[in-house]
Amino acid sequence: GLVEKGDCEDCRLSRVEDVKVVHFTICQKPWECHGTSTSCYYCKICNQFHRKWFEIREELERERGAYQSELYAHGKTPARRNMC
Repeated sequence: GLVEKGDCEDCRLSRVEDVKVVHFTICQKPWECHGTSTSCYYCKICNQFHRKWFEIREELERERGAYQSELYAHGKTPARRNMC
């Protein structure tokens, strides 16, 4: 359906906590470390999805004993766990 016609809700306005699956085509892949712009219509939710992705990545690394804090010691992106 089309949001403009009222066929469905605008998922870009969803709360990140309510989202179960994200396909990063529009937002771009978080591991490619694109910028953190806030000027586009999608940017706010994309930045939130990226933040959550890096949170989950750090959790996984820690669970597997693979987290190396020194790799991220000089990062400049706190919202991304300094992984970019």
